Amino acid sequence: MPLPLGTDALTLAVGEEVQVALTAVRPGVGEAWGVVSVDPPDVATAQVVHGAAVTGQDAPEAGRRPLVGGPVATAVAVQALAPGTATVRILFCYRSAIEEGCDQGQAYGLDPVDPVLITVTVR
Repeated sequence: MPLPLGTDALTLAVGEEVQVALTAVRPGVGEAWGVVSVDPPDVATAQVVHGAAVTGQDAPEAGRRPLVGGPVATAVAVQALAPGTATVRILFCYRSAIEEGCDQGQAYGLDPVDPVLITVTVR
């Protein structure tokens, strides 16, 4: 299972990888989380993973398709590259590219979602 939603600090060994839970998204309706920066980039990498790529999530049974528009488990996978400290910044965007200032769906009645910041210390 990924580390719990709200985890904001990690201490990892070089080469170690962990996942931190994010709120589930409904990609079929345009919801998405995305990593917008890892600063500095030589300390760690990060990418958002969904569904069966999230630790502890089962792959769909053969022949069964996920519910269209339904929620999908989501996490950010962080891998330690070199000693140091980095900040991972993750944004929620709605029907738009993952970038600073993206649309979060307020025109559709969605509440703004705070960025997720995770401090990664690599030893």
